[in-house]
Amino acid sequence: MHTPAVDHPAHRASGHRAPAWRWTQHALVRAGLRWLGLSLAGCLLLAAWRYVQLDQEFAVDARARYSMLAQRMDQHDAHLTSLAAVAQLDDSGYASFNAVAAAVRRYYPRIAAIQLIGLEPAPRMLASTEGETNLPAGIDAIRQRAQSLSAGSAAVLANGDGKHYLLVKRLRSQSLTALVLEIDSARLADTDTADGAPLDLLLSDADGVVLGRVPDVAPAQTVRWLPTLHATHSLTSTSQPLQLSLQRQVSVKELLPAPLLLLVLLGSACLLWLVDGLRRTRLARQEAALRSQELRLAHAMRVNGLGEMASGIAHELTQPMTAVLSQSQAGLRLIENGAGTDELMPVLQANVRLAKRAGDILSRMRSYASQRPPVTQRAVLDALVLGAVELARADLAERGIVLSTELGAADASVQVDPVSIEQVLHNLLRNAAEALGAAAPGAARITVTSAADANGVHVSVSDNGPGIEPQDLSRLFTPFFTTKAGGMGLGLSICERLVEEAGGRIEVVSAPGDGACFTVHLPAATEGARA
Repeated sequence: MHTPAVDHPAHRASGHRAPAWRWTQHALVRAGLRWLGLSLAGCLLLAAWRYVQLDQEFAVDARARYSMLAQRMDQHDAHLTSLAAVAQLDDSGYASFNAVAAAVRRYYPRIAAIQLIGLEPAPRMLASTEGETNLPAGIDAIRQRAQSLSAGSAAVLANGDGKHYLLVKRLRSQSLTALVLEIDSARLADTDTADGAPLDLLLSDADGVVLGRVPDVAPAQTVRWLPTLHATHSLTSTSQPLQLSLQRQVSVKELLPAPLLLLVLLGSACLLWLVDGLRRTRLARQEAALRSQELRLAHAMRVNGLGEMASGIAHELTQPMTAVLSQSQAGLRLIENGAGTDELMPVLQANVRLAKRAGDILSRMRSYASQRPPVTQRAVLDALVLGAVELARADLAERGIVLSTELGAADASVQVDPVSIEQVLHNLLRNAAEALGAAAPGAARITVTSAADANGVHVSVSDNGPGIEPQDLSRLFTPFFTTKAGGMGLGLSICERLVEEAGGRIEVVSAPGDGACFTVHLPAATEGARA
């Protein structure tokens, strides 16, 4: 089984990638949803803060209205006292009383009418600011209320229309006489507000009887989910022990003022941008640390691979050195036999070629083991493939694995780091060899092919091993995923990273029992390409 490794789903294993615009669109949708959620939370907090603020302001306004109402109640008591005194001293047909009552009505519009009514032996109108002699409709209720009072005391009486109430005072006289003030509830308790918001006001007596309501109908809850402000105060007037109830529904504009709402929306966007920036910075640092770790692991694997390639390298060096020894001995014999320059020249040229071959092998091993930054250069693809194959050939031969090559990209060049590409190919060959570990010697086969087309060049490493399970294909390139005992699961992850850095991609095709084929795709080098 091949060692899988890299954090990409199944489409990475098959060499396909999702279009970038889809990921961008999904990111925008997620960012928009996060912004909406954060903005909604900010609006709720703003609305709660504004409600507390409005409730405090409403309480202050209610206390101010209560104080104003208490002052007006005291004024009513003063009017009753002065009017009662004038009525008891007026012996000229109540002319003075009418004049004083008219002046009071003129300066205090909330007093709708002032009447002086004699209740014994039969009810009769003695004086009225309205100039009418007709008795009011509720004369019986006025008479009963006056009879229940002691001389000189006053009390309130419901008028029944919900707009006015009566203030009745019994005069100190031998006959039962009542002084009546009709109070306009709307003018008594001013319902105007600074911001024009509708205010519902209710006046009731100690028994809960409604004496006045502004507006004159019960308030309708126009928006059920909006909160309502309430305040209740009891007036301590002796003659008018009334209860004042205020109510006002809060509007959306009050809970979410436009400037503050805009500030919340912009603040939410800025906060998300800041958090996303911090998250991206953290992810970038983590990715940089991961890449650094992968580079260190790649170097460690490269050095570790030297042990596995030792036999191949020894074999490679043995051949040219043995040939050098044989050629040198042949040259010595020629010299001993008096051979000339023409006979020695081929021997020396062969030694030079063999020495260069040994030097190339050692140079490749030194480059492979060194931890140096990758430097790209133009290289022939088949030459890179042959280099990786020669390094692995001896190890594969010891395992009893038949290695064959079908190279078809002799004229194709790539702009890559040769050591990195050889490392990728060697890792794929080693994985294939490990997958064939249980095969009978001579039956195990690895085939390396190369080709070039209009899309670039590619190298395939295929084997006739047991293949890869379908559920493992999507996880092959995931870091630390492996099916080998003692495996680290980083080989294919690093291979994919190296291939991607070269501008290519790696894909795999496999079926259980039918082997596996890993293909490395690389862009062809363009004219004028250089390191």
